[in-house]
Amino acid sequence: MHCIDFEFLFDFVMSNGVFLKNILQQFLKQFPGEMEELKEAVESGNTKQAGSLAHHIQSTVSVLGRNSPFFIQLEKMETLAADNCSREELAAGFDQLEKFRQLLMQDINRLLEADFE
Repeated sequence: MHCIDFEFLFDFVMSNGVFLKNILQQFLKQFPGEMEELKEAVESGNTKQAGSLAHHIQSTVSVLGRNSPFFIQLEKMETLAADNCSREELAAGFDQLEKFRQLLMQDINRLLEADFE
């Protein structure tokens, strides 16, 4: 399973490997901090903040495609928060997001290591 929509991403960067790696490096500067903020909001039970952060992270991740399991899970978390879900439901949603994050990072690392010349 992949957490990047490769077809979308390669179209977005116009198959330019240098541009692709620049996009991924920028993503990696922003993404970990956002995920840490989301984790803290979930752990504190702040559903409003968690929903807002899930929405914000969607903007960051959208460059990797909106049809990925990670992006879709972010949408689910935003919906859960908007529906005033329980702390447990929010935590379960974040646990699933974490599993997808690990796959996403594997995909990113493979792309960063790839030779596009």
